[in-house]
Amino acid sequence: MKYTIFIFYYFILTTTVLKAQIKVEGNVFDKESKSPLEGVTIVFKNQEQEIAVFSDDNGYFKTELSNHQKFSVNASSVFTENLQFDFLSTKDTSLMITLSTINTVLDEVVIQKKKKVIESKIDRLVYNINNDPLAKTLSTEDLIKRIPLLRLRDNNLSIVGKGAVNVTVNGKLQQVSSSELVSFLSNFDPSMLKSIEVITTPPANFSAQGNAGIINIVTSQKNGKEENWNASLRTTYIQRSLPGSDNGLTFNYNKNKFSASTSLNYTLTQLKVDLENNGNGIKEITDRRDKGNRFGGYLNLNYQPAEKHDIAVSFNVFDAINENNYTNQRNNISTYLTDGNRRNEQTRYSGDINYTFKIDTLGKTITAFASYNANLPTERFKTFTVEQGTSTTEALNNLGKQSYKALSAQLDFHFPYGIGKLDYGVQYYSLTNDATIQYNFDNSLNAESFLYDENNYALYAGFTTKELGPFTFKGGLRYEYNDVYLENKGTNTVLPSRKKGNLFPSFYALYSMDNGDKLSVNYSKRINRPGFSVVTPFRWYNNPYSYEIGNPFILPYLSNNIQVNYTKGDFMISAYGQFIKNGYGDVDLFENNEWIYTYENYLDQTRYGITTSYTLNKMKWWESDLYATFYQNNLKSKVDYIEDKTGYGFSYQINNNILLDRDKKYMISLNYWQDLPFWNNNIYNHSFGSLDLGANVSLLDKKLNLSLLFTDIANQSITKTRAEFTNYIVYRREYFDARSFRVSLRYNFGSSSIKSVKKMDKFNERNRMN
Repeated sequence: MKYTIFIFYYFILTTTVLKAQIKVEGNVFDKESKSPLEGVTIVFKNQEQEIAVFSDDNGYFKTELSNHQKFSVNASSVFTENLQFDFLSTKDTSLMITLSTINTVLDEVVIQKKKKVIESKIDRLVYNINNDPLAKTLSTEDLIKRIPLLRLRDNNLSIVGKGAVNVTVNGKLQQVSSSELVSFLSNFDPSMLKSIEVITTPPANFSAQGNAGIINIVTSQKNGKEENWNASLRTTYIQRSLPGSDNGLTFNYNKNKFSASTSLNYTLTQLKVDLENNGNGIKEITDRRDKGNRFGGYLNLNYQPAEKHDIAVSFNVFDAINENNYTNQRNNISTYLTDGNRRNEQTRYSGDINYTFKIDTLGKTITAFASYNANLPTERFKTFTVEQGTSTTEALNNLGKQSYKALSAQLDFHFPYGIGKLDYGVQYYSLTNDATIQYNFDNSLNAESFLYDENNYALYAGFTTKELGPFTFKGGLRYEYNDVYLENKGTNTVLPSRKKGNLFPSFYALYSMDNGDKLSVNYSKRINRPGFSVVTPFRWYNNPYSYEIGNPFILPYLSNNIQVNYTKGDFMISAYGQFIKNGYGDVDLFENNEWIYTYENYLDQTRYGITTSYTLNKMKWWESDLYATFYQNNLKSKVDYIEDKTGYGFSYQINNNILLDRDKKYMISLNYWQDLPFWNNNIYNHSFGSLDLGANVSLLDKKLNLSLLFTDIANQSITKTRAEFTNYIVYRREYFDARSFRVSLRYNFGSSSIKSVKKMDKFNERNRMN
C-alpha cells in the first residue's frame, strides 16, 4: 500500500524559532474516501522522550514537542496499516496524514471507546444515533422526540424556552411546511443517519431563518473501495387508542467509486383526538378520529470520478392521505352540533445535486448545490350543522388545491490557511404557491385564489482563526434580500408585499483552559419570516362559526441571540438572552358570534435563561444524561387587547441507558421529561411531560434487533393552556393520543463490511469551533 503525507508549515503571530516547546497539530484522513479517521494513535519518539496522542472524531490531534529535535513518528490503528516517517521540530507545524484502511473483520471489539448518546457542545446539542441501541428500530420522528429540550407538537419543532427552529439536512435548508414535516422526516431511515444536531447559534453559512436556531440532520458518510452491500427490514406495531404500524426497507451498495443508498417506507397512523375550547362565552368540544396512510421513498447516489471530484444526487418522494372524522358541539346562546369530514391528499417530490471539487490536499474545496421540490396538496372538507331545538341546518363544503414549488441553489468556498479557515459563498431560493379554495355554503358557491411568490438572495463570509494561545475566534457576516409578492387572483389585487435586505452578523469566542475547561461567548442575529399559511387570508373552517385565517399584513421579525457557555468535563452550563422586536403570534378574536383564529404583530419580547447538562457515566452498565433549563419571558404588548406579561418556566429531562450484559445485547432505556407550568407571552401553559420506558434485545450476532417502547406512561402529554386577553380568557385542552405501546423488529443482512452511501456533510465538526 502507498501512503501520502502532506506536511506544511506556518507561523502564528510570531517569527521566533527559539522556543523551548513547539506546537504540533494535524488531521488524519482515509486515503480513499478522505473521511476523517478517529482513534488513530500518533507516537512521536526519540532518545529523550516518547509522546502519544489520539485522533478525535474529526481526525484531529495536537501536542507539544521539544524544539530542534528529530522524532520518529508512527501512525497506527486496528483498522489501518501503520505509517512511519521522520519529523524535525523547528517551528509550530500542521500535519496532514492519509492512511489506507485494511479489510479486517474483527470477531470481537477488543478496545472500545465509550461513546455518548447525547453530547453537549459549545454551540449545539448532538444526538449520536449510532450510539443509541434503541434507535435501530425507531422512525426519525421518534428519534427527534428523544432529544432533550426539543419539542415536536402539532407538527411544529421548537426548543424549550427559545422558540421555533428550521430543519436542514447536512447544512442545507429544507423548504418544508409544518404539514409536511413529519412525512419528510420519516423518509430518512435511522440507519442512514449519523446524528441530529440542535444548533442554537448557527454560523453565517446557514440560512438566517428561524429565531431559535437550526435542527441539522447529518447523514452517514462512509464509503470504501471494495464491493459490498447490505440491507435491512424493519416493522413496528403501534398501539394507541387505535392500532397503527411503521414499516421500512433500506438497501446500501458500494463498489469502487460508486455508492448508493435507498429506503422505502409505509406508515399507518390512527389517533383519537380530543379538543376543547372555551372563550368569551363560547364553548366547543370536538371528538375526532384521525387516520393517515403514507408511502415514501428516498434514493441517494454518490460517484467519485476522480480523487478531486465528488458528485452526490438524491431523490425524495412521499404520497400521503390523511383523513379525520369528527363531531363538534358548540354552546353559545344556542347549541350547534356539527358532523365533519376532512380529507387531505398530498404528493411531494424533490431532488438535489451536490458537487464538490477538492482544489488541493490541504482542504480547499468548492461546493455547488441545487435543489428542487414540489408539493400538490388537495383538501376536501365537508360539514353538516344542526341547531338543536330548531330545524335550522347548514351545510359547508370546501375544496382547496395548492401547487407549491421551491428551488434553491448555493455555491460555497472553503479555504483553510495557516492563520485560519475562510468560508464564503452565495445562496438563493424561491418559493411559489398557486392556491385556490372553493367554499360552498348551502349551495352558494364562492372561491378565493391567491398567488404567493418569494425570492431570497444571500451572500455570506466567515473566518475561523487557528488557536491563538488559549483563544479561538470565529466571525461571520451574512446578507439576505427577501422579496415577497402576494396577489388575490380573484380580484387582481396585489396585497402588501415585502422587499427588504438585512445583515446578520455572528461571532464566537472560545477560551480553552489548561485543565481542559472551556468558556465561550456566542452571538447571532436571526429572522422569522411568515410563511404562506400565515399571510394568506384563506379561511380554514372547523364549523360554520369558527375558522383560522391568515393576515397579509404580518411582517417578519428580527431576534438577537447571545449565549455564554462553560464546560467542565461532562458538565455544561449556558446562560442566554433573546431579544425580539415587533414579533408576531397567534390571537383569538370574536366578531358577531364568530370565533376567529389569526395572527398579529403584537409583541416585543425578551427572554433570559440558564441551561445545564451533566452526564453520569462512571459505571460501565449505566449512563444517565441530566438536562434542565430555567427561563424568564417578558412580553411588551403593542395592542390594547393583550396586556404586558412577565412569566417564568422550568423544564428538565433525565435519560437513562442501562446495559444488562458486556456485549450490549440487552439494554433498557428509561427517560422522563417535564415542562413545569410556564408563561409564553400571554398564554399560561399547564405542566406537560412524558415518562417513556424502552428495551432492546440484539440477537444473531446483532443482526436481529427487537425493541419494546412505552411512551407517556403517566398520561401527562395533555396540552392545557389559558390565553389571557384584556376582556376575555380562552381556555384550551388538546390531547393527541400520545400514550402508546410499540413492538419493533429490524433484521440486517448483507456483506460483513457495511458501507453506507456517502452524503456530503457541508457543515460538519471541522467547520465549527469546538
